[in-house]
Amino acid sequence: MSKIIGITGKMGAGKTYIGRQIQKKLKNFYFLEVDEFRRNLLKNNNQYREKLEIALKLKGNWTGKELNEVIYQNLEAMKKYKKILYEFLILEIKHCNYDYVLVEWALLIQDNLLFLLDALILVDASYETRLRRVCNIDLSLEDIKARMNLQECENLEEMIEQYKSENKQFQYFKILNEKEGEIDAMYVSYS
Repeated sequence: MSKIIGITGKMGAGKTYIGRQIQKKLKNFYFLEVDEFRRNLLKNNNQYREKLEIALKLKGNWTGKELNEVIYQNLEAMKKYKKILYEFLILEIKHCNYDYVLVEWALLIQDNLLFLLDALILVDASYETRLRRVCNIDLSLEDIKARMNLQECENLEEMIEQYKSENKQFQYFKILNEKEGEIDAMYVSYS
């Protein structure tokens, strides 16, 4: 059975960078980046597209951009979208035949997905550092800030500690990742 390790943090915190560093150290390892996973589902999985079409009343040959317009403007649409996405994500994780599966996703905690994990790595960085890192993606600065604000959650660590108190085997690590590629700029804490 695979050891499932979640890696989470806000947009631009360095989740993928940290995940790639871990991937270099482990053998028989699957790095499941949920953003990439969902893009591939949209391109290649007709069952997934059909479920979204029905649930969100999408018409015609819609694109990921059109899907985002629907789900980011309507909370109920976002809930339906996540429910369908997570059905496919859970199946993917359950069918993995690796020693380790690292699931990288910004919303593991907020969307109550800790039950999937044996351990969690929370990657953090200052707002300024995160904004600098994501300023070159294909969204406007206004859209980037709006998405960053959607990820704000005051009590993430409290949620983790609560889960950890109820699940004694669960492991939790926090990494402060302010500078890319500078080992001395990363601080790890464990609880």
